[in-house]
Amino acid sequence: MGVKRVVDLDIGMVLAEDVNDANGRFLLGVECILEARHIRALQAWGVISVTILNTDEDEKSKDSIAEVTVETFNKAESELRELFKFNNLEHEFMQELFKESVARKAIMLTEDTDEKET
Repeated sequence: MGVKRVVDLDIGMVLAEDVNDANGRFLLGVECILEARHIRALQAWGVISVTILNTDEDEKSKDSIAEVTVETFNKAESELRELFKFNNLEHEFMQELFKESVARKAIMLTEDTDEKET
């Protein structure tokens, strides 16, 4: 799965989660295969991003995350906790942002380590 901005969506992409507008109103369901009319509707309702199934970035991310050690992951989490210290990590959005940030930071740290070894 991967999060895509609505402006970056293509016809034929498949939703990984239900999509609701800012007021919680249901717009499109999980596994909906996007058509041009769906993308226009999402834009009209002010939806910023959606979760899409099977993106290329998702496959790369899975491979990269598999290479991250526990120590590297803990280091990334520790460094980012300092940056997020003034945020409410109990809020659903902030939890997701923190989780994604830690995963990306851990991958970056792993890639830096790999480059130094070669």
